Amino acid sequence: MDGALTHKRVEIPRLFESEIALVIRDNGEHIAKELAGITSILEYDLKSRPPQEIHDIYYDTKQGSLRNKQINLRVRKIDNALLLSSKSNPRRIGKGTRREEMELPWSPQSLVQMTQDLKLRMPRVGISQLFATTPSKIFATIGLYMIQERITKRETREINSRAKPQSSPLAELAIDEVTFLLEESKVRFFEVEIEAKAAGFFPRVQEIADALVSFYPGFVEEWIHGKFVTGLAIRRLLKTGGLRAYLDHDRLRPEAFHLIDQSIRLGRF
Repeated sequence: MDGALTHKRVEIPRLFESEIALVIRDNGEHIAKELAGITSILEYDLKSRPPQEIHDIYYDTKQGSLRNKQINLRVRKIDNALLLSSKSNPRRIGKGTRREEMELPWSPQSLVQMTQDLKLRMPRVGISQLFATTPSKIFATIGLYMIQERITKRETREINSRAKPQSSPLAELAIDEVTFLLEESKVRFFEVEIEAKAAGFFPRVQEIADALVSFYPGFVEEWIHGKFVTGLAIRRLLKTGGLRAYLDHDRLRPEAFHLIDQSIRLGRF
């Protein structure tokens, strides 16, 4: 397909993610390694998946119009795949968060669909011409600019029923080393995400999260903020000089998380 972009309305399949995030406040490398080595938790078995490196770049207008609508738009490179995705309508459910998510392979058609869905202006430019350059240059033509870049090294474990080992995974546990790539520095921390995959399993996700917190008291705690918002707060605190004393080289010190949490709650980012 080549030529002018079509403005025909196409519905994008919507999914919902329900997850609980935990932050490893201290001794992150050691605890992440320990967690990657466990094979069961409570009455569930854990099955290892190949490790992944995920490169995410988020975009918004200069006025922050997407963020004001609680919409996150990103391009994700994972292994050899390039994906275009958005997350929106976050809401708290117990100790976790539920979000609406749309994800498509990076392509001219996906870009048209996503811009239509987000009600963004799309120029009538030949698709092949538009896609001969980088995603950032393409987004700049529609008034979107990079606002965050990060790399996540992820160890994923399927959470399976011990009683029904051949059934589909009930949930996923991701052990993440997250590095925000900022203008003049990098900031790194460790996080655990537990996402329900089976209908009705979210209450058990909360139990698994509680168990992990109890295994590492004072080291692992609930973290209600997503990576995106956390990164925005870190960037803002670095610009104002409020975070320098809470960094050990590129790693967040334990005391930094209270400062970041307060900054997010007060909307100072």
